[in-house]
Amino acid sequence: MLICPRLDTLPHDVKVETLGSISFIWVAATDHYVHKRRGVFDEEARLKYRIIAISDTAREQPPLSVNILHKQPRMTVTTMAAKCEALVDGLGIGTLPKQVADAYIEQGKLRLIDGTDTRTSELVLAWRRNKMGEAKSWCIQYLKKHWHMI
Repeated sequence: MLICPRLDTLPHDVKVETLGSISFIWVAATDHYVHKRRGVFDEEARLKYRIIAISDTAREQPPLSVNILHKQPRMTVTTMAAKCEALVDGLGIGTLPKQVADAYIEQGKLRLIDGTDTRTSELVLAWRRNKMGEAKSWCIQYLKKHWHMI
């Protein structure tokens, strides 16, 4: 099972249920040089900055990249906590869920990158149809019913 933003394409054996939505914002450490730039923060501007990304752990599917440009320098980490730490340490730029980024912004550790837009995505619960057991069925039903409380 996986809780993630909705993807454009999914394997045929994956079932998806919408849980809600999630907003992402572009951030960097408060003293990162991205905050000194001028002009539009478009793809051309983004190419100048290393992006911090969480590695794709899919084992049987091709790796997936989100918000990363083909020629953009990147640093890959293994967890959301490691991504936040790398961003706070000024090692690059990246997107974070707004509710995660807001806590760091309030603490003065991260800053919203000027000229960027908030991106909202559907948040989905996804699972393989062919590997269904009682525990997975219970978890799916529980999450669908109680997601708004989590």
